[in-house]
Amino acid sequence: MPLRGIELMSVAITKIQTSPSQLTLVHADLCQLCLVAKCLKPALKFLDIDITSIATADEAGQFDSKYFLLYYYYGGMIYTALKNYDRALYMFEVVISTPAMAVSHIMLEAYKKYLLVSLILHGKVIPMPKYTSQVVGRFIKPLSVAYHELANVYATNNTEDLERQ
Repeated sequence: MPLRGIELMSVAITKIQTSPSQLTLVHADLCQLCLVAKCLKPALKFLDIDITSIATADEAGQFDSKYFLLYYYYGGMIYTALKNYDRALYMFEVVISTPAMAVSHIMLEAYKKYLLVSLILHGKVIPMPKYTSQVVGRFIKPLSVAYHELANVYATNNTEDLERQ
């Protein structure tokens, strides 16, 4: 039944937004729903527009960063499924380069996808942007050792190493 909610959420987003480039709390939910329904194209209406502002969610003017990270993470997943690897890599890059004092599970999963899409697109792992928080590099890399090993095997084209691990 997720298909029924896609149109409803799309309408809700356009009613909440003050401009087409504004991110709302509903964007991430729409992208997740599109992934669950395996109906990805409706999300492109929003994903193809670069975000320039964020709608405040409550009276205090707060916007939970989780929704920001999830929007870009799910967006990366959608673009990957549609084989738009350039845009997918960008979406995952936004997640891992978002300023942070700690690493979230969303960032960890985005980093893993970043490595894989980077291999697909460039044949090697593209380094994270210089402005990425040091916390990310320090804590994410040890948690994704298997992905780095895969990247090394891929770069050297040595399947024997992969079979041994």
